[in-house]
Amino acid sequence: MWIIKDSAWFLSLNYEAFNFLRYASASFAIITLIISTILLKNSDDRLSYFENLILTIWLLANTSWMLHEMFYVSFAKNIALISFLLGIALIPFYMVIVFKIGKIKFE
Repeated sequence: MWIIKDSAWFLSLNYEAFNFLRYASASFAIITLIISTILLKNSDDRLSYFENLILTIWLLANTSWMLHEMFYVSFAKNIALISFLLGIALIPFYMVIVFKIGKIKFE
């Protein structure tokens, strides 16, 4: 679904004939965010929760950036920046959990 969203985003920005795809792209992005949020809510353990949290934050950042570019939503650029930074900041916490569980081992 995300590939379709990205393709529609690209076509709507680069070819005026495909301008109607802006709405298709936004629709696919919202559907993907909803699915990601459901996965986050139904996470069983801390590792899958952090994986889904980082994924959801990245999807939110990407969707906000897309909305800013396609629909000129001014505050969406700030949401994208905050979301990208938050996602990057969560990666070390995720790695600590991965090392504690023992999924990655250095020999």
